[in-house]
Amino acid sequence: MTLREYYHLTKDVFSIDPREDAKEYFGGTTLFHQIRDRIKSDFVQQRQVPKFCLYGAYGSGKTHTLHHVEYVLRTDFDADFPTDVIELEISPIRAKESWKKVHGDLINAISLERMKQAVAAVFADPKAAQEPLRILKSQGILRFGEAAIQSSQAQVFRSLVYGGRGEALALEWLKGTPLTIDQAQTIGTETNLTEPSHLIACVLNVASLLLHGLGKRPVVLIDEAESLGNLTNHDSIEEFKFAFRRLFDNENDVLGTVVAFQHEGGIEQAPEVLSEDAVMRRIDYEAGYFDLGRLVVEMNDVREFILQVLAYLVDQDAARRTIDDEDLGTQPEYFPFTEEAVDLIANDLTQADKQLPSQIISKLSAAVVQGWMKADGSGHVLIDEDMARGALYPEDV
Repeated sequence: MTLREYYHLTKDVFSIDPREDAKEYFGGTTLFHQIRDRIKSDFVQQRQVPKFCLYGAYGSGKTHTLHHVEYVLRTDFDADFPTDVIELEISPIRAKESWKKVHGDLINAISLERMKQAVAAVFADPKAAQEPLRILKSQGILRFGEAAIQSSQAQVFRSLVYGGRGEALALEWLKGTPLTIDQAQTIGTETNLTEPSHLIACVLNVASLLLHGLGKRPVVLIDEAESLGNLTNHDSIEEFKFAFRRLFDNENDVLGTVVAFQHEGGIEQAPEVLSEDAVMRRIDYEAGYFDLGRLVVEMNDVREFILQVLAYLVDQDAARRTIDDEDLGTQPEYFPFTEEAVDLIANDLTQADKQLPSQIISKLSAAVVQGWMKADGSGHVLIDEDMARGALYPEDV
C-alpha cells in the first residue's frame, strides 16, 4: 500500500510545494493579514501597485509566501485590481555588477510574447503603427525617460508588430544591448540604453504598454534577492540603489515590485541596496518590510502550524473512519500522529530554536515515512512519542 493510501494523504508525498500548494498559507495568520492589507492599500494609494519586501532565514517560507502573494493577486484581488504576475529569480550577482544584467533578466521574464500581445492590442488599427510616437504618447503609454528614449522606444514597439529581423533587434534594444548604426537605422531608433536611468525608463514604459494593451498592471515578484549583498563595488551599489529608488518611487504606478531575500538579522543588516534610507522611505520604512521570522515563534505557533499542515495533507474524513474502525487512540486533526507526539515535536523544535517551516515539515515527513515503514498489515501504525523522537533525533536511533 502506498504512503498516500495508507495514511489517507491528499498527495503522494508528505510535503508542501511552494508553487503547487500556493493557495494555502500555513502559520503566521496575523502576518499574512498584514501583507494582504498592504497589497490592498497599495492599490488605492499613489503608488497604485504593490511594493514591499519579504525577508527571513533559509527555510522560513520566503518562496512559499511569494507564491501565495501571487495566488491572492490572481484570485482575491483580480476582480477589482487585475494584475499580471511576472516571476524573476535573481541570478548570481558579482561584486562589480551592473543593473543592466538584472534589467535584461527582467525583460526576459516579461517575455517577448507578452509584449507582442500588448503591442498588437495598442496597434490594432494598422494606421496607428504609422505614427507610433504620437499614438503611444497620446494614450499615456510612453511616460518615462527623455525624448530620445521615448522616440526610440516607440519605434521599438512598432517593430514588434511586424516580426522578423526588426523584432529581434527591438528585443535586443529593450534588453539594453547597444545597436550598431546600421541596426538602429533598420528599426529607426535614435539612441541606445546607456545609463541606468534609461534602463529604468525603458522597463517602466514596457510596464505601461502592458497595462494599456492587456488591461492589467504587471507585478514582478523578485526572489533570491540576497545575492544583491554580493555587491561591493561603489559604482555598482549606487546603480542598484538608483534602480530600486526608481522602482519603489510613487512616480512608478505601473510596475508592482515585491522583493524577497534571505536574511537572519535586523533590516539594518539587509543588502545595502535594499536598506538605504532613500529606498526604505519610498515603501514606508519598516512598514514595507515583512519579517517572516514572525510566522512561527512560540510552541503554540508550531503546534498550530502542524495542525494546519495535517488538515491540508490528510483527508480527515477518511482518517476519522479509520480511527473509528480500528479504535485508534487519536483524533482526526492529529492523524496519523497522537496528540502527545504533536506536542513533543512542537516543544522540542521550539526548545532547539528550529521552528522554521521547512524544519517542521521535514520532521513531520520523516516521522510519517517511519510510521509507514513499520506497517505490518495488521492495521494503521500511529506515530507516537517514540517514533516522533526518532524523527527528531535520528542520530540517536
